[in-house]
Amino acid sequence: MASIREIAPQNLDAFIDLIPEILQKNSLQTPYHFYGIEESGEASGVIVFEEDGDIAEIKYLYILPYLRGTGVMDQVLVSFFSQLSEEGYSSVSMRYVKDEYPVLDAIADRFSFVKRDLDYAYFKFKGEEIEKCKAASFSPKGIMRIRFLPEQKKQQLIKLINRNLKMYDRKITYNPEFMPYSLAYIEGGEPKGALVVESPRPVTLAAFEEVTKYPEPGAFDISLFFVGTNKEMVPLLLLSGLCRVIEKEMPSNVTITGYFPEGYIVKFLEAALGIKGHHEVQALLDIGGI
Repeated sequence: MASIREIAPQNLDAFIDLIPEILQKNSLQTPYHFYGIEESGEASGVIVFEEDGDIAEIKYLYILPYLRGTGVMDQVLVSFFSQLSEEGYSSVSMRYVKDEYPVLDAIADRFSFVKRDLDYAYFKFKGEEIEKCKAASFSPKGIMRIRFLPEQKKQQLIKLINRNLKMYDRKITYNPEFMPYSLAYIEGGEPKGALVVESPRPVTLAAFEEVTKYPEPGAFDISLFFVGTNKEMVPLLLLSGLCRVIEKEMPSNVTITGYFPEGYIVKFLEAALGIKGHHEVQALLDIGGI
């Protein structure tokens, strides 16, 4: 019989290898809640959520491969939603891309979550695709690494980035190890825009080597955010700079992902890369009556 309980210091060691390192690191800044799934007394999975008022937003679901398709996750979720309701939460939410996370979409259907498309497009492509795209032939004039900016200019740009990242519900604290590839657009000696490149380090679960890191198993992964000026040429210049970084410094299997609000950036990426952006889904379940 599977059960679920909140992960506490005394039982953390049993679940630590099941929690992606990027979530462990982010939990230092974001108050995530970690719950562990146990089956026959063994640590078998985790559920991670973030509190948004009285809404519990699920950030990560994982269960060991041998338990998938057995109904254990559904059984655990029924108990989990009941616990959340008792703790005063009114709803559970999930945000995902259907094509990337069909398991979440299936869960949303089975539990009758109310779903709606968000005004964000999701892209995923490989390094070799960006190396062959139109942007690769352009010279990245006015582009430099954020880490090479003078400290005053760097702080000025970080403020600009955080103002713009509000649209993604994100805030960053600049860390050269976490964002060594991020690029700045300089105009008139001043930073006017950026391509934020987040690069979580690959992590392998000790017991299951085929399950590597979140969110893209089996590959080095970077995430992109365009911020700042909306001049049409700037995304092209920033992307051309990234092409050169990928060619010289990243493994051939690099996977690149990004969420972008509908508009000129999405149209630019679709034209430059020849791929379609997929809409993110917001799924919401009322648990107040459970």
